[in-house]
Amino acid sequence: MTKARSGRKSREPATLITGGHIFTPFREFWPGELLIRGGRILAVAEDLSAETPPDAERIDVSGLFVTPGFIDLHTQGGGGHDVWDGTSEALAGWSLAKAREGTTAFQVTTGYRDEGYDFLLAHLDRVEEAFPGARPIGVYLESPFCSIEKRGGIAKEQVLPVSIELLDEIHGRLGDKLHMMTVAPEREGALEMIRELARRGIIPALGHTDCDYSTARLAIEAGVTHVTHCFNTMRTMHHRTPGPLAAVLLDERVDIELITDGIHIHPAVVDLAVRLKGTGLTSVVTDSVRAAGLPDGDYVFGREGRTYTVEDGAVRLPDGTLAGSTLTMIRALRNVMEFTGLPLGKVLPMLTSTPAKAARVDDRKGELRAGLDADVAVFHEDYTIHQTIVGGKTVYLHDSVKSKG
Repeated sequence: MTKARSGRKSREPATLITGGHIFTPFREFWPGELLIRGGRILAVAEDLSAETPPDAERIDVSGLFVTPGFIDLHTQGGGGHDVWDGTSEALAGWSLAKAREGTTAFQVTTGYRDEGYDFLLAHLDRVEEAFPGARPIGVYLESPFCSIEKRGGIAKEQVLPVSIELLDEIHGRLGDKLHMMTVAPEREGALEMIRELARRGIIPALGHTDCDYSTARLAIEAGVTHVTHCFNTMRTMHHRTPGPLAAVLLDERVDIELITDGIHIHPAVVDLAVRLKGTGLTSVVTDSVRAAGLPDGDYVFGREGRTYTVEDGAVRLPDGTLAGSTLTMIRALRNVMEFTGLPLGKVLPMLTSTPAKAARVDDRKGELRAGLDADVAVFHEDYTIHQTIVGGKTVYLHDSVKSKG
């Protein structure tokens, strides 16, 4: 059993989640118990009867899986909303849509804009109020330092020359909310940019790139630790010219993210990547857009006016280019289990502890461990989300449960 450090007792009531099959994700307790108070985890074990205050609220989840809340490092929207709608309702709706899939934390992922940051920052400064479901842990920018050839769904006008001056402008506006940034290392000035991002504590990610193997190696030496949707919008591998993929898949200093919808990457390639990198260096992401959770049809990007079509779950621009996904994290979990043949306990780190480490928030998220944030996903054996808890508070409860209450 793990316990939080002793100290002044919180006056907030405790909550005991009991009876479920708990994955920390590194250990299993079945049946197990999870004790929460003040938004933090107090203890997790098979039996916490000796630790539980008599007035604690008890939540019986017998027969259900209890895991750390999912962390989506790469999501652009969902539930009919995205960040550039420019309304408080859109941000709240996106946050709640993520909670419905078991996600408790995410990176606000987007491209460079020369306006709109003030609106976003105002909401990131009051996270609990502005994001009633899953909560953001920072901003992830895929442009402006990406490749023009490998920009994918990024608009051409969002690709700009690599310059420290432009970084100063972006960083000056986003401040410590700028969490991760994609760089194509073949671009002029890119290696210096990677070193500068690392120096400032912004996570440099390799992606949207046409670089060769040697340049990718130089980028890793310069400070790259993460790969933006590995395989997608990257030069492909050839046995004589392996490109960036061989560099990032073979280097243990680098972790990767995979869009596991079965559309962006063939299931066999997902299996191959996980075997090469291991679950401790592979994060599952959705790269979801506003159409996630909605039916097939035609949609428009926020205020940009750009259109895309969703058909059989695939999101494409008019020219056929993939532009994000409609994937949810709970669906991604099932997919990875199917693609790799790995059991739930082996796959869970890729949605919890590994992305927490990649985003450098593993000191407070990604595990059910004493002292960490009480972010919890509870789901059925058919992988229907039953309940999502963020900071000790239920932010989503399945309608079937509500009706009983």
